[in-house]
Amino acid sequence: FPVTIALRVTGTDDKRIDGDIKYSITSTISTSDSNYKNVAVENLTITNTDDDTAGITLVTSNTTTSENGASINFTVALTAQPENQVTIPITGLDSKEGRLSTNSLSFNRGNWNRPQTVTVTGVDDKVVDGDITYTLTLTSSSSDSNFTGLTETVNITNTDNDAAEIKVTPTTGSTTEAGGSASFDFSLTIQPYRDWE
Repeated sequence: FPVTIALRVTGTDDKRIDGDIKYSITSTISTSDSNYKNVAVENLTITNTDDDTAGITLVTSNTTTSENGASINFTVALTAQPENQVTIPITGLDSKEGRLSTNSLSFNRGNWNRPQTVTVTGVDDKVVDGDITYTLTLTSSSSDSNFTGLTETVNITNTDNDAAEIKVTPTTGSTTEAGGSASFDFSLTIQPYRDWE
């Protein structure tokens, strides 16, 4: 009577960009039944399709810093395992508005999926210039061609905390009818764009 044996082959995700991979499964028969001792079994050819793509994963929940020194964090990781080291410099910082905890990230076969944190801290410029937005750009480079030229951006807004005021010291004084005088000093609370008279 016919005997059917089911064989299930399940693909494995290797996290590498290696394309579709073909491999063969070879079967042999081990039996004491002389009828089957010399029966050939066909080789099975299996193709495991690749689902990995090269990319940068950038995650942030807030993109607003302030001139009071408030900071934000964003994390960076790769979407797949590279064959060689991947360097990601961070450019576009407006140094009058922000400060970075690092200006370059590095990933390899061992840490590619571990998010690295970048902190952006607001800088106080002492100028009434309103809220300033600038764009940080992360562009990868590597001898692994899959990971060269990948780009992500994040827009950072640094909120202004400056207001134009004239400060007078002291705020009170007295004079006399005999000609006694009082002196007052005037100063600006923030740096003006132009000379002030």
